[in-house]
Amino acid sequence: MLRRHSKVDVALQNDKCYEDTLSIIVAFIFLPERRDKRMMRIKDFLEYVSLLPEDCIEVKTAQEIQFHLPRKESVECPVCGSSYVSIDSYYPQRLRGLPASAGTYIYKRRRYRCKDCGKTFAEPNPFIGSHQRTLGNRLRQIRAQKKITQGKVVEACGVPLYLYRKYEDDAEIPSLVVAMKIADYLDTDVMEIWGDQLSSSSK
Repeated sequence: MLRRHSKVDVALQNDKCYEDTLSIIVAFIFLPERRDKRMMRIKDFLEYVSLLPEDCIEVKTAQEIQFHLPRKESVECPVCGSSYVSIDSYYPQRLRGLPASAGTYIYKRRRYRCKDCGKTFAEPNPFIGSHQRTLGNRLRQIRAQKKITQGKVVEACGVPLYLYRKYEDDAEIPSLVVAMKIADYLDTDVMEIWGDQLSSSSK
């Protein structure tokens, strides 16, 4: 698993949810060692955020969206099962893996503290895995897991680099013929990467 971290401090002033200076942790984490079929595709994530209640969108500009999720009425501690929990803090995460055209998305993730066992834990969400900070399609995930560069894939499969990058950004879906070449090189199944998104038409 490849990890690279940097830390950017930002002051959040006059914010209804935050009184202190928080830190946004920018992280690249490619991918889980096991498959996580619960991860959203990028287009589904963008739609998900667009449908959040208005009060969940804290900042919305042409370049950036900051959001949090609706608070659940009942939350259980994953350690001891107690429902006697409270919000401990908010943890801003800059989500990576989105195409540049989508702008920057910062997710203000809640951390809860169990008043029975004292443990803290992050709220679950439907768009990133429990140990990830990145969105992105299965192609990027599988390639990174196998520690194969984009350059090696395009050289082996005869695909222009600019076009392959669109595949990883979910900006374009390859033809079935190209998809089969890529899947074969990565030693995986076409359906595992693209599912029912593929078109049988060839280019």
